[in-house]
Amino acid sequence: MQNLYWEVRQGKEKMENMYKSDTKSYNLFAYGIVIVLSILVFTFPIAHTATIKAICLILLLTLWFSKMTIQREWHIQKTSIDWFIFFYFLFGVLSLFSSVDRMATLNSIKKEMIVNFILLYLIVNNLKKISYIKPILIAIFLGNLIVIPYGFYDFFLIQKGNLYNPAIRFHSLSADFAFFSAYSVTTFPFIFIAFFYVKGFKHKSLLALLLTTNILALYLNHQRGAWIAVLIGCLFTLMIFKKWKVMIIFSLAFLAVLLSLLPPNVFQHGEKLISKSGKVDIEKVGGSITPRIETWKFALQKIKENPFLGYGLGRDNFAKKYPQLKEKFGPTIFHAHNIFLDTALQMGLGGLIVFVLLIGKILKVHWHAFKQSKIALQQYLLLSIIVVTIVFLIRNFFDTLFVSDSGSFLWFLWGIGISQCVRETETNG
Repeated sequence: MQNLYWEVRQGKEKMENMYKSDTKSYNLFAYGIVIVLSILVFTFPIAHTATIKAICLILLLTLWFSKMTIQREWHIQKTSIDWFIFFYFLFGVLSLFSSVDRMATLNSIKKEMIVNFILLYLIVNNLKKISYIKPILIAIFLGNLIVIPYGFYDFFLIQKGNLYNPAIRFHSLSADFAFFSAYSVTTFPFIFIAFFYVKGFKHKSLLALLLTTNILALYLNHQRGAWIAVLIGCLFTLMIFKKWKVMIIFSLAFLAVLLSLLPPNVFQHGEKLISKSGKVDIEKVGGSITPRIETWKFALQKIKENPFLGYGLGRDNFAKKYPQLKEKFGPTIFHAHNIFLDTALQMGLGGLIVFVLLIGKILKVHWHAFKQSKIALQQYLLLSIIVVTIVFLIRNFFDTLFVSDSGSFLWFLWGIGISQCVRETETNG
């Protein structure tokens, strides 16, 4: 009996030591994933970092596989957006059959869908703990502290830009000024909303300085759609916190700046608008307002003519299908400059409907988790992602930037948010 007792005790101790070893290894892999994700955040606003992103993704998949092996659990976390993602992917695949360039569409399916879906589910399955979110939020702020100062150096000292010349635009380390505007509207809400959660004069002063530099960078970027998007995002945030007086003051201050401080041609970018009565040669009209309006009209007509079949997923396919617009208005009109029109043109109205439902579901689950959460950091994260999504969509009403790094950054943030939505659901359940 005594020998049996010691054998059972030794077996129990052995099992406990194995469990502690597995837990230690599990935590090691989990923190490794957080570190790699934090590095990945730095690469989103920086052009020509495809190799670094690919290495990060391979490392993340390796760490996730290793963690599941040690944990001996191969369960993939289900989310409330799974079916929406499935049908969104399905319409992307179906667009191959009517694509004007099947290789380009296949490449877009891989880069804009499959890679981003993997990234989202990787984050959802590995970042449920709120403590894992802190390093990533710090990385977002640190990245901004690098991107914005370097952008000022590049704009004023290298490009020789100034405050009143929209021909030279702030783009920092991004591929171009349009992608910088996408990065700007994606990070700006995190800085603005932080004001409502941080405490202490020192922290608020640092945030005010950071916010001021981002506003100046956004102005020098001269992307009017981004200005409108950020303004609406700020007003929406103030409305959520019921800061009605601040909303009025903020709106009046914004209008005062527009009417008195900005140069008179900043909104037209030198464009001569077409009057309703007069006839102007559209090919000689400068700026970007008229080409966009004409492109939107053209896109709506083409959707009306063929509502169910698109020309294939891929932003560049527009110019391949309709080269006359690019020839008429210039090289920038290689897509419809509206995310909703581009989605309908690429994947048909079915793809557009699924896309809108997907965005709506993402906003709904984030809003529900935000209202239910009792943790300040989690509330801050979820509200920031809600505002980022709204602001990003408004920005993309005048462009199509739900591609490349800017699209991946949004999927990355959705993954972080949904990981906390899943956590909130499990806690409440």
